[in-house]
Amino acid sequence: MNGFPPGISLPDPTVTASILALLGGLFALRVVGQAIVVRSAPTWLPPMSEWYSGVLPYPQLLATQLVLLGLMGVVVAGLALGWPVIADPRPALGTLLLLIAWPYGLSMPVRYGVRMWRHPEARWTGRTIPIVFHIVLATWLFVLGSYLRPVG
Repeated sequence: MNGFPPGISLPDPTVTASILALLGGLFALRVVGQAIVVRSAPTWLPPMSEWYSGVLPYPQLLATQLVLLGLMGVVVAGLALGWPVIADPRPALGTLLLLIAWPYGLSMPVRYGVRMWRHPEARWTGRTIPIVFHIVLATWLFVLGSYLRPVG
């Protein structure tokens, strides 16, 4: 790790695109899983209460998630294809993304702790799907920020 805020060395845009695609794919599985639960509530998936914190009404949440997935896809494609507007280093933007990713990601264990303290009946996994996927999104920002702010 280097610099402030700390990042990792990711000089290869193809490797970075692969990592971001994996994280984006995990997030897409969450969005699809939640949509399946909304439409048909299969018993093989957790109930809606486990997927959804209720901060946004579900239609707005789904729209936001789809926009995020679209933006994530554009970034992954841009890195994989070497589009200069995306693949060229941008140290200031990389630093900004790292400044967002660190507190965002680190706040999720705090959120988990508060949830478990307030709802001991839900220990250890009750309503943790949103928390886990916020960590996935924070990691996505961390990886992109690390790539955009190269070492040295």
